[in-house]
Amino acid sequence: MKNLTKLLILPTFLLISACNEDPQVSTEISQSETPVSKIALKHINSCTDLKQKFIANWVENLLSSQRYSYLDDTILLAPTSIESNSVLASPVTDSASASTPDNVSQTNVQEAGVDEADTVKTDSLGNMFIAQHDKLVIADAFPPQTMNILSTLALGGTVTGIYLSEDDNRIAALTRPNIPINIPASTGDTIFAPYIRWIPKTVLILIDISDLSNPVITKKIRFDGSLISSRRIGSRLHLVQGYYLNPFTKRFDVDIQSSLQKYNTAYLEGNTDEMENIKSILTREVTENLGIDEIEKLLPRITFIDETITQQDQLLTCDDIYSPDIDLQQNHLLMVSSLDLLGENIQQLAALGSGWVTYASQDDLFIVQPSYQWWWKKDQHQQSAIHHFSINELKPAYVSTGMVKGFINDSYSMSYFQDHLRVTATQDFWNRADRSDTQSTNHLFVLKDNDSNGMDIIGSVQGFAKNERIYSSRFLGDKGFVVTFRVVDPLFSFDLTNPEKPSIAGELKIPGFSTYMHPIDDTHLLTIGRDGVGGGNLNQVAVKLFDISDLSTPKLIDTYMPDLGDGYSWSGAAWDPHAFTYYASERLLAIPLSSYDSAKDNFFTGIISINVDPQQGLSLAGKVDHKDLVQQISCDSTNNPDCTKYYYRWLSRPTRSVFMSKDNDTYLYSLSNIGLKANNTDDFQTTLGSLLLPSPEDYYGYIY
Repeated sequence: MKNLTKLLILPTFLLISACNEDPQVSTEISQSETPVSKIALKHINSCTDLKQKFIANWVENLLSSQRYSYLDDTILLAPTSIESNSVLASPVTDSASASTPDNVSQTNVQEAGVDEADTVKTDSLGNMFIAQHDKLVIADAFPPQTMNILSTLALGGTVTGIYLSEDDNRIAALTRPNIPINIPASTGDTIFAPYIRWIPKTVLILIDISDLSNPVITKKIRFDGSLISSRRIGSRLHLVQGYYLNPFTKRFDVDIQSSLQKYNTAYLEGNTDEMENIKSILTREVTENLGIDEIEKLLPRITFIDETITQQDQLLTCDDIYSPDIDLQQNHLLMVSSLDLLGENIQQLAALGSGWVTYASQDDLFIVQPSYQWWWKKDQHQQSAIHHFSINELKPAYVSTGMVKGFINDSYSMSYFQDHLRVTATQDFWNRADRSDTQSTNHLFVLKDNDSNGMDIIGSVQGFAKNERIYSSRFLGDKGFVVTFRVVDPLFSFDLTNPEKPSIAGELKIPGFSTYMHPIDDTHLLTIGRDGVGGGNLNQVAVKLFDISDLSTPKLIDTYMPDLGDGYSWSGAAWDPHAFTYYASERLLAIPLSSYDSAKDNFFTGIISINVDPQQGLSLAGKVDHKDLVQQISCDSTNNPDCTKYYYRWLSRPTRSVFMSKDNDTYLYSLSNIGLKANNTDDFQTTLGSLLLPSPEDYYGYIY
């Protein structure tokens, strides 16, 4: 974890560092690689095999960690009635018979045909479905002058994202329930004090929206484990989760605790022989205390909840689990669950390991496992294992594993095109004798499945932009684009026409950096990040437009930044592509923006819209501030005489935007944690309609 912490703070160090030239990466920092054959997944044939693998990993974990935890999972099985979820309906009109838009913007996704969960979805009739804290809010948003809330449905947990299937009149909501478990003090041969444990679960709630004023929960399915990512492809949902296999009570066994205390004493004394002896004893004690049936009970479960009963099933068996050959620091499962939108035909597969970067095409899923998971070698350098799963059948299937140098930023750092996986990664070199001597370089790899459950690197561009870091990547067919940064922002263009011989085609160096790149057509990129004007000043959000028609000479067409002087601005779209809404038919971009203009002592928290013209460049179309919605909430709920002061404006957190068009009119719907507003893009000064969204209780005058 110490290594990970230093890795996470490294970008901040690089942002404030300055130098006139790029030093070369030292070859004196000795580090070694783990071969892909050790990371490739092998099928576990029985619970006996899983037990052996589990014990080796768990003993390593016991010796390196003293985290105390215990859980009797039966506590979680109290039935939850679907009928307890309240629906608060408002007076409504028949939206189907009212005016409907000609065109509506949709969730910004990485791959066509691969839907991603988001906090707002919009149907073709102009109805908006908004995940608001622990509720689903359904609003008739078109026309904007008469928009109103049709219903509000309590879901019993924080909603992390929703999917809309308009053809089926169905919403699939993913929630994170808050389940505190009061654990009593131990009895018998276990030793621990009473405490509270929070249990990671993922609840899928399926909702019938045939009647928008009265949505009905048809099924609740609770999956053990925390949600990492999800995708919807056609009628199938694919969930990627993490789950710890942990025999909570066993670690408090008197003999095991005694061995751990002896091991700690030997460690403090530097007695390595005694440490190895105690490790052998501990392995034997764990083996004797952990039966095969207990291994099976550790596997994650699925709980089905309907109006009358709660039924728990263990669909995942030992035969559904894979494992690498190496010992891992944690007995952590990566699970892939696939099911249809009726909550049926559930199929699962799992592998021992961890990771959080996932990427999916229409038929394939890739999960990245970084090397800190097996950082037991003193000279282990950064590597990323990439596990490839097929998801084009009912049951997910393991296909192969590949390995690349460095760490992979996000899903946009990967692209599967014509049976080739393209990957970008930044590799850090740690000098363990001098931690201040940290260097980096960057790579692009092309991998292809072989006939032995592996992915071979068949082409690469290695060692570009030394001592910089990758901030964003985008692959467009046989082209690739990468932005790195340390002092300036090089945009690299790659020719990927020949997968075996990828090459850097061009490079453009400009101040600042981009964290997300969006193609608006075949020859132009629209990006968001931060600008580096003023001798390295990175205070401002910057939107940039590039001409990429000639890969050898990418050109910057224009840059838009808020006019704030020495002020500061930021946008959620810089790290969340779902907040980046480009409306191609009108060449309009909308992003959330929070800013402070120091010269005018003025705050803004809302949505801005930018005109995007490949010939004329970028210009501000208009902006919508949500301060008036904040004042409605804060003044009405607190009776605070200061509720109109400027600092209350920070209580608005702009999140999303939606465009709708009818005839010659285009409307921008701006969404924040406070409410929803609609404006005609020809007149941003006039609010056509607005709604306040349900909020949690006001806490010390601040709205969350």
